[in-house]
Amino acid sequence: MNYLTCTVKQIKGNAVDYVLEKDERILLHVCNNKGVMGSGIAKEIRERIPEAFYAYRKSYSELGTVTSCGKVINMVAQDGYGKGIRHLNYGALARCLLIASMQKSRVEFVVPYKMGADRAGGDWEIVKEMLDFFIADRYDLTIVEL
Repeated sequence: MNYLTCTVKQIKGNAVDYVLEKDERILLHVCNNKGVMGSGIAKEIRERIPEAFYAYRKSYSELGTVTSCGKVINMVAQDGYGKGIRHLNYGALARCLLIASMQKSRVEFVVPYKMGADRAGGDWEIVKEMLDFFIADRYDLTIVEL
């Protein structure tokens, strides 16, 4: 793998549509530890890539858990859900990103804009720094903003 040719880009569009367009694209997704994919992009993933939801439901209660269905890597890094407080656990996210970064093949990781910083209440600047550290120096990374 040639790490020097990795790119980071930000585009407008739908992250799920973008992932489904090419086989080598994998969506990184922050999940809660309650077994619910009930709103936002999680709901869209559940409806359009149901195998990702089934993988998540097999092992979702422990922070830092990673499940995958091939097109989506579910990263359980959100402790609960609701507005007004931070539910994102940065330590769990770091562990999940480390596991995700161990892909053997050349893939393009796709991240929804403000992953972990919208519904999960995290700080997008911190999440971007973590993506740079764990992912962007090894893999192509595309951030997709609606």
